[in-house]
Amino acid sequence: MEILVNRMLKTIHGGWWLNKILKAFIRLCLRSFMRSVFISMLARMCSWQIKEMISLDKSDRRDKPVLLVLSPNRFTRDLDVVSDTGHFNFLLAPLNWQTGLFSLFYPSDQTNHQLAHHRDEPKLKACQENYRAFLAVFLTKLISFRKIDCIIGANYWYHQDIHWGAVAEKLGTPYVVFFKEGFRIQKPDQQLVIKQCERLGGKFEGRFLATQNEVIRNLLLSCNYVDEDNCDSIGVPRMDNFVA
Repeated sequence: MEILVNRMLKTIHGGWWLNKILKAFIRLCLRSFMRSVFISMLARMCSWQIKEMISLDKSDRRDKPVLLVLSPNRFTRDLDVVSDTGHFNFLLAPLNWQTGLFSLFYPSDQTNHQLAHHRDEPKLKACQENYRAFLAVFLTKLISFRKIDCIIGANYWYHQDIHWGAVAEKLGTPYVVFFKEGFRIQKPDQQLVIKQCERLGGKFEGRFLATQNEVIRNLLLSCNYVDEDNCDSIGVPRMDNFVA
């Protein structure tokens, strides 16, 4: 079954004719009277692909909070440091599922920065509404299957993460971003942070946005992208051992 699932997802990302056929089949199922059953099946298949993060700490974590890590390949060593404390169970979301499902609802000719918030573009707004309606059912099942307590991301502008986090938050599961770009304190880097906020539009839709320093926190606040109560500077966990 795992081999079959991986082949389906690779096909979705492929550029040959099977790509269109598979996407058309999935979209047909999502419009059928079996929609809820089909989405539940997809969530179950996705749950099989989620891997537990390997940690140096081998203590019993059965009673610890379960955190689903979005785009896990984009995290720095900070995630390993937190995992090694033994206070959390980290599950790694399969990136191919995140991007594969995303591609079912959005046109392929849009850049990443156009695919987060687009309240002034009716066509893309419809894509977002349809995708989030799908995710509301999909994530409800996935969160239940894996008993997820919180969803975390490494960056506030990753288009494959934004919708998962926003929908999870509405479902009552906290979405927390640990912004990994901790050293963007030079003027050109600060401008990039500001530009990303402008491109996204709207405001941060999660529970909390953690930065690594006050410079970045103040930038995000000045852009009015996040409220002061939902953003704070927490330092750089992977550097703690050097200053302890």
